[in-house]
Formats: sequence, C-alpha cells, structure tokens
Amino acid sequence: MSDECSRVGPADTQPPLTVVAELSCEADVTNLVDATVKKFGHLDILVNNAGFAELGSIETTSLEQYDRVMGVNVRAAFQLTRLSVPHLIATRGNVVNVSSVGGTRSFPGAVAYCMSKSAVDQMTSCTALELAAKGVRVNSVNPGVIVTDFLNRVGMTEDQIAQYVEHQKEVHPLGRVGEAEEVAQAIAFLASSSSASFITGEHLHVDSGLHVACPRCRLSFTPDQRGRASRCVTATRAAVHRKQACGVIATTHGAVPCRAVPRRTRSGVKEPNFCGDYSRFAKRSWNEKVR
Repeated sequence: MSDECSRVGPADTQPPLTVVAELSCEADVTNLVDATVKKFGHLDILVNNAGFAELGSIETTSLEQYDRVMGVNVRAAFQLTRLSVPHLIATRGNVVNVSSVGGTRSFPGAVAYCMSKSAVDQMTSCTALELAAKGVRVNSVNPGVIVTDFLNRVGMTEDQIAQYVEHQKEVHPLGRVGEAEEVAQAIAFLASSSSASFITGEHLHVDSGLHVACPRCRLSFTPDQRGRASRCVTATRAAVHRKQACGVIATTHGAVPCRAVPRRTRSGVKEPNFCGDYSRFAKRSWNEKVR
C-alpha cells in the first residue's frame, strides 16, 4: 500500500506514513490516530475505508460472524471518528465514510454486511448534524459492485467471481461494474474543501444507478435470487425496446417499479407488471395517471 501511494503521488512529496493496525483492537486504533497526528502535527481528513463481509442469511450467519463484521465495519469506524473529531474541529476538516449501496438497499445473502453499512450511513447522518456547527463535514460514498479483491476475501473462488461479475454487468443500469478509481475520485471530491465545502450528510452512490433499480434487478448473493433478477432485467429491456414501458410512479419505501409491459385486467383497466410488493396507493396512482 505504501509503495502504491508513493507511485501515484506527486514526486516531490514525502513518503506516506505507514501504520500497521488491527482495527478490532482498541489500542491499535488509538495508536493509528496518535501516530498520524505526531507525524504531521494535525489531521485534515479521515477516510473510514476498512471493511469486509461475511456472507450468510439470518438463518446461517453466526453471532461470531456478526460480531466480526460489526466490529470492523462499524465499531472501528466509530472509534476512529470519535478519536479524530477534536483534531478535525481544530482544522475544520472532514470525514468520508466508505459505505455501500447495501447500506441503503437490501440484498439477500449478506444480512450482517448490509446491517453494518446501514449503521455506517446513520453514523454519517448523525455526526454530520452534530459537527456541522463546529465546521466539520461528514459524508459517505456508497459504491455498487467494484473491481477489487473484496470478493476474494469473502471466500469466492475465481470462477464464482467471474460469474458474479458477469451477472452484475446485466444488473447494473449502466451495463458494467465499477472501478476503484471511480470511488477514489468520489472520495476526493467529498473530501475537497473547495469543491464540496457546502456538502455534508450526503450519501453519494457510486453504483451505476443500482440504488434506484427495481428491487428484483438488484444484486444478490444467492443464485436463486440472481436468476429471478436476470429474468426481470430481460423483461425490462424488452419492454423499453418496444417503447411500451410504463411511466415513473410514486411508490413506498423509495422503490421504483420495473418498466415492464403493462397488462390489462379482466375489467380492461391497464396495470403495470410490478416487480415488487407495493402499496395499493402506488397502484391506484398509476391507474389514475393512465386514465
């Protein structure tokens, strides 16, 4: 990591400070902040980037797995932020938390991970409000599927990763998965005191629009759900191609219906082919719009 930072950084800068730490250890986290401030004399930006996942459902995820995920993804980020706040207030600095689209949308097969990222999003929102009066901004980036070694570390084989990535190319609205550089650019933007000086409490999705996709079209870590998502995406693209897609409607929980081919009921009233479970209000609004 140190060599990579030196390679991409300006040639006239000093080598980056490298501190080896186990983020589940409170002493290591404290030393990480202390060593940084001792080296540079102040702290301008905190990026809570460390995180990992344990795959499993509510039926298969053990408490040990849950504790590991929450310990690194949430507890360590909370401690780092708490220790950094006095230094950030002094410099009017800011925090960027690396969350996930899994923090704002639900995906089967990764319950502990999604819960942890939802917690990170709430920490972002709450601390943004708490620290705004002190001149400290707090934001998050919420990536979709990004090409890193993340999937290797959760235990997937190379063949499984290849299949998963190919599937996600179909699921992500822009037709591809993301690159680490794209997330890094988003972090740099939010951390900039010139470009983003009036932005705080923001959850910036770097996910190809996945967070606004039809529920069945989102990524899943379970093969049966992925199969249904692929069929939904196929129907959506076919409908759009034939210009028979239903319009945008108001739905509950921020869900957006699949733009599938409208069908007629026995009474002759047109209704959309919903890909999620929406309220009667949403369906009624759609019918009122059609009429």
